[in-house]
Amino acid sequence: MISLRYLFTLLSVVMLLQACDREPVDSLDALTRYEWLADTVYTVDYSKAAAPPSLRMDRTNDKFYATGGCNDITGDYRITGNKIFFNNFSQPVDFCEGSFETEQKLVHMLKSAFFWEIREEKLYLYYKSTLIGVFRKKD
Repeated sequence: MISLRYLFTLLSVVMLLQACDREPVDSLDALTRYEWLADTVYTVDYSKAAAPPSLRMDRTNDKFYATGGCNDITGDYRITGNKIFFNNFSQPVDFCEGSFETEQKLVHMLKSAFFWEIREEKLYLYYKSTLIGVFRKKD
């Protein structure tokens, strides 16, 4: 029997190969125009969470703003084609019940992100060929 992990990895590779063939030029505007709410960070499902982790990128100053539910996480980002890099993280150390683990996963995912694409109004972040985050546009 094929494991779910194997299927997830295989699907990620196929999607990455499709993404590498195109420049997401039209998507760049959408990437920086909207606030994005996490559906998944790694394998954790936030799609039905009342306050899912969020991500917003400001094209005017190349800064990103994120939250895992308590602290505001900020830093710089750089985009070259379909590659994306988040760095220079600034994160307060306030402890909020139930948010710490979510924020740590979010920060780790952003630090690991290497490729991006927008498809069907969702933002997909990849580490190499592995899908590590899926975000939907905030209404």
